[in-house]
Amino acid sequence: IGYLKNIKSQSLACWRKSMAIIKHESSKNARYTDVLEYYTKKHVKDKTTGLYEPVLDELGHMQERENYAVTYINSHGNTEDPNHWASACIRTNLVFQENQEYDDVKIHQYIISHPEADRSQMTMEDLMTEGRAFAAQFFQGYDVLLAVHRDTDNDHIHISVNSVRAENCEEQDWMRV
Repeated sequence: IGYLKNIKSQSLACWRKSMAIIKHESSKNARYTDVLEYYTKKHVKDKTTGLYEPVLDELGHMQERENYAVTYINSHGNTEDPNHWASACIRTNLVFQENQEYDDVKIHQYIISHPEADRSQMTMEDLMTEGRAFAAQFFQGYDVLLAVHRDTDNDHIHISVNSVRAENCEEQDWMRV
């Protein structure tokens, strides 16, 4: 996935509507299920630690997010139940004997964040379509978890990708480092 750093800005322009921003982070967290939990449950940022903590109800249960959508795109490009993403990533890591060490980067996360002004021009389905198109273009052969959040002041698309490719794909010019 390091090749994404070499993509020229004009290549990413097709994924920008208005002034959307694309941000990348990598994670060494081996608990893949934490990603789906974050995508589907309410969280608040702890002012002391800077970490996102789940919002709990009076019984201690995590509260469901509002106004979100989530899907899993498997390494063949097919949509599956999002609950299968974590096990697919772990299985791929075991097959290829990758991501076995504590310091290995397990997940690459991308956020496509739209300004508040875009909200009236884009539906939840428009955002999900944009995320799917981005994943199809840049993450062929990878297991991808995709979420759209519209529960903040700006709509944003989360794209989480296992750092190990499960299936080969045809190399594109922009993939060459």
